[in-house]
Amino acid sequence: MTRGRFRARILIAAGSGLLLFAVSEIFFYSARNVVYNPGTDDLIAALRDRFLQVGIFVTVFAVLLGLLLSRSLVRPMQRMRAALPDLARGDTPEPPSSLWQEQHLLYVAVSNAMIDLRTRLLKSEVERRELARLLDAGTEGRIQINAAGRVVYTNAAARTLLGLPGNARGQPITALIRQAELVELITRTLKGEVHEPHELAIYDRQVAVACAPIEQHGGAVITILDLTQVRRLEAVRRDFVANVSHELKTPLTSIRGYTETLLADRDMPDPTRQQFLEVIHRNATRVQGIVDDLLDLSRLQSGGWIPELSSVDAAELAREAWVGCQQAAERKHIAFEVTSSGPLPVCADPGGLMQVYSNLFDNALRYTPENGCISVHIARAGDTGENEPSGDEVEIRVQDTGSGISRDALPRVFERFYRVDPARSRAEGGTGLGLSIVKHLIDSMNGSVAAESELGRGTTIKIRLPAA
Repeated sequence: MTRGRFRARILIAAGSGLLLFAVSEIFFYSARNVVYNPGTDDLIAALRDRFLQVGIFVTVFAVLLGLLLSRSLVRPMQRMRAALPDLARGDTPEPPSSLWQEQHLLYVAVSNAMIDLRTRLLKSEVERRELARLLDAGTEGRIQINAAGRVVYTNAAARTLLGLPGNARGQPITALIRQAELVELITRTLKGEVHEPHELAIYDRQVAVACAPIEQHGGAVITILDLTQVRRLEAVRRDFVANVSHELKTPLTSIRGYTETLLADRDMPDPTRQQFLEVIHRNATRVQGIVDDLLDLSRLQSGGWIPELSSVDAAELAREAWVGCQQAAERKHIAFEVTSSGPLPVCADPGGLMQVYSNLFDNALRYTPENGCISVHIARAGDTGENEPSGDEVEIRVQDTGSGISRDALPRVFERFYRVDPARSRAEGGTGLGLSIVKHLIDSMNGSVAAESELGRGTTIKIRLPAA
């Protein structure tokens, strides 16, 4: 029992005794004035003393009885209060045996209320964590700020897109973002304006930002969607369409012009007519090559071609692929050789690897001058003299003695329609898709491909495939 409660009870008991004493005094004083008899003074005095004694006894008895009753009420309540921490932790201790029925019912009610409250809190915490994980797992960045413009919440995507620190909570959003247009957008939103998604350039990314005010408590919610990859793909698609149109336009224009000339001049000499027909045939073949390469590339990129991997003799397959290029090589007196450090089968699709060789040989023949050489060297990746680990890969090097590729152009040789020398490539009949097809084929067979070259010193295409 606290000291304040004890004093209150003592004061109540003492006040009750004093009130009883005052009532008795008033009663005896009134009786003496109403019925005065000198002989009754002693009787009244004796009665007063008796009442005083009774009042003192009643006061002391009331104090003791109040203490006993309060103790019997307070101690069970103290036990109940001591049991509350256990209830808050989820334990359910047995109620004290000294509780009265009403106290026992109260204890059960409090226990049930605490258990229900704890269940609700746990459920709320689980839902909060699941919501936080859901927001963090999304690709959209989300930021919540209060009416003062300070950060309340940021998810992982927002921190990545805007470069925010992990401890951004509580900091002013204007101090964390350096993009003036975005800061202005947030400032207007805090004033109650609603904005549709705005596309902004933030650092090296292209993002769409939508801001909406929170009407109840003030503040705003900012949603950020990264459009960098989408815009890059759109640019690639535009470039692809433009490149295809350009590649097809030239031979089709030539075919149409020569055809119209043939139709208009019925008396054209036979040698000239034959020359025109050869030009038409050559350009038609070029268009067919472009279309075939586009279909192959589309099939590879869409997953329509699934490699059937098996053990393949890379050296023997290279010799078979060279057969189709032998006539063109003989016209330019280009030598060909295949060297291998031993039987080195690779895990590859035979048809796919054959097409890889054909495309590489075709490129090498196109850029290698007369009396040049094209060679294929096959060895374990660890035996190539480079500090690169692998005993589980075979490296195939296709090397030529051609004009080579500049250092600036080298990273782009595997892009679609990219040509180091566009005029020469078109004159030789190239489509600009050969190396792109090679890269997709090798990637589909779990391999890798790279290019090494210097101007005037030839080009080397390095292919790595898993050993069989």
